[in-house]
Amino acid sequence: MANDLDSIAAQINAVADISAVWTGNGNLQIQSDDPSRFTFELTNDTSNFIDAVGLDSGDLIGQAYRGLDQVWDDLAGQITDFGLKANSIKVQNDIYDRLMVTTEDSLDKLENTDLTKAALELKSLELAYEAALSASAKTMQLSLVNFL
Repeated sequence: MANDLDSIAAQINAVADISAVWTGNGNLQIQSDDPSRFTFELTNDTSNFIDAVGLDSGDLIGQAYRGLDQVWDDLAGQITDFGLKANSIKVQNDIYDRLMVTTEDSLDKLENTDLTKAALELKSLELAYEAALSASAKTMQLSLVNFL
């Protein structure tokens, strides 16, 4: 005979004038249609009611404990999985941040102009241009006779 919660309530319901239901908060609620015949004080059970309906309170407590133990193990596993996934996400974010910084540094090196170098190159080109203008101006002043 199974001792799950529904079967426990069904066994109690099989006794005449007694009804049992599990409440939403997990308590077993037992009611009697004939209070003069049945009264309930399960903490100090002298009526052997639990034995009469085929229940063993030690087994029920053991099942509840094993159930809680399994829930705890499942919860610990879920917490571990969550921690691993959260750590993996953090590592991926760190890698992404480092890649972004490296990419930005590389772009800065490629795109930024070295002002000193650019100024020197501009001055050099300016001097070459002025020299070319000066040479062409002197050449233009000479006549054909000067060439001969």
